[in-house]
Amino acid sequence: MHKKISKTGILIVLIVFLSIVVGAQYFQNLDLKYDLIIHKSIPHISLSNVQFELEGEFYPYIKGFVAFDNIADQPRDLRQYYIIEPLFKFDENRNQLFSLKEIIALYPLPPREIGEDVVLSKKEESDSSLTLEDEAGNLFFINKLTEKVTIYDVTGDETYLITDDLEYGDFMREFLK
Repeated sequence: MHKKISKTGILIVLIVFLSIVVGAQYFQNLDLKYDLIIHKSIPHISLSNVQFELEGEFYPYIKGFVAFDNIADQPRDLRQYYIIEPLFKFDENRNQLFSLKEIIALYPLPPREIGEDVVLSKKEESDSSLTLEDEAGNLFFINKLTEKVTIYDVTGDETYLITDDLEYGDFMREFLK
């Protein structure tokens, strides 16, 4: 009887020990998953949206993450950023020209600029908005009041730029759930 109790005691101790190890591994895995989400919630470039008017001309300096309107279409391991800034050049109608730089970061590779800078021309401007257009016909709508930037591409897709670190973090935490 004594041998049976000691074997049972050893088995119970072994089961408790293994349960503790499995529980610790489970919580460590949760912690690593949380760390990965936090890591991916940090943008690869400094996001910003600075807009001002000088001598009647509107100058936006925008660095933003491209967020798809339909979150199901958002690529999982690819981060796309746009930088829009004035060129201090004018077209034949004396309209301000802007440049568009595209930066991608393919997880786990570092971000890099792709392609040539695209020239954006002023299509329309009012007191509350500025619409820019590239050579392909893609439209970049900048709301001067809310500072929101919406992009309408020629295929009909709609995206917008996230230009705030906190908004980016919230978007990514929701996206990566």
